[in-house]
Amino acid sequence: MHLIIIVKRGYEGFDVTVPSIPECASWGSSEEQALDNILDRIAYFFGMPVPKMASTLEFARREGGTAYYTLVLKRGGDLTEPIQEGDEDFPI
Repeated sequence: MHLIIIVKRGYEGFDVTVPSIPECASWGSSEEQALDNILDRIAYFFGMPVPKMASTLEFARREGGTAYYTLVLKRGGDLTEPIQEGDEDFPI
């Protein structure tokens, strides 16, 4: 499963959202902190602790004060096999 993460530079930090997950947003004083915070929110949304959420975060592009990332969620600890909709090991 691929999720787009959008990070926008704000007045006092960085706002981060995941458009495909309703109300999934966070903030951080640095871009790195904002990304860490949104990973916590995504893990909470899927009902699993962050250490068990196997994923890779890939930088996609930057346009002005906005950065776009792709989060690829993977099944369990197997970082080679992306999860699919309907996968019993991962509630989508």
